[in-house]
Amino acid sequence: MEMKNFASEGVEPRGASMETPAPKYSLLPLARDKGGVSEEPLRYLRVKTNNFRIQPLTLEAMFEKAERFTSQMNFLQMWLLGVNAGSLITFGAALSVMLSTGVPWLGFQRLLTSLGFVAGFSAVIFSGSVLFTEVAVLAPLHALGRRRVGWKTIHLVVAAFLGNLAGALLVSSMMRGAEVFTPVDELRLQAIINEKLR
Repeated sequence: MEMKNFASEGVEPRGASMETPAPKYSLLPLARDKGGVSEEPLRYLRVKTNNFRIQPLTLEAMFEKAERFTSQMNFLQMWLLGVNAGSLITFGAALSVMLSTGVPWLGFQRLLTSLGFVAGFSAVIFSGSVLFTEVAVLAPLHALGRRRVGWKTIHLVVAAFLGNLAGALLVSSMMRGAEVFTPVDELRLQAIINEKLR
C-alpha cells in the first residue's frame, strides 16, 4: 500500500493540528481591520471566565457593547447617556411610590413597587442609556479582554456615575419643586427607603 506524503502535498494528517478551531457561535469576525472588535480578546475572555459559566453569546455582546462605548463616544456623550439613565430610574422610583401608596395588602403592594422599578429600568434599556450598575460589569470585562485599563474605560465609569447622579438629582429636584408627592406618598417613600436600608 502506498503511503501518502502529507508534508510534500501540503496536507495535514487528521489529528495532527493542535489548534482549536474558531467557535461556531462567534458573532464577530476573526479580525476586523477597520476599527472593529477582534476575536483575540474574546478568546482570552472565554478562557478567563470559563468557571463563571457565562454564555458565549452573552460574553460577546457585553464586550462589544463596552467596546462601542469606549471607541465611539467621548466623555460628554457618555455623561449625557448617564444623565438620561439616572433620570429614567428616578422616574421609575417615583412610579413605584405612587403605585404602591395606600395599598393595604403587603404582597400586592410589593408587586406594584416592583412594577414601577421595572418600568424605569426597561426605559433605560430601550433608550440605550448608560447605567452605572451595568458599567460596573462592562468595564472590568472590557479591561480583562484588553488586558489593560485604558483611559476610555475609566472615562466610562466616571461618566456613568456622575451622569446617573446628576440625572437623579435633576428629576428629584423638579419633583420636589412641583410638589408631586403628597404627604402620604412621602411616608410610603420613607418606608421603602427604610426597608432597603435594613
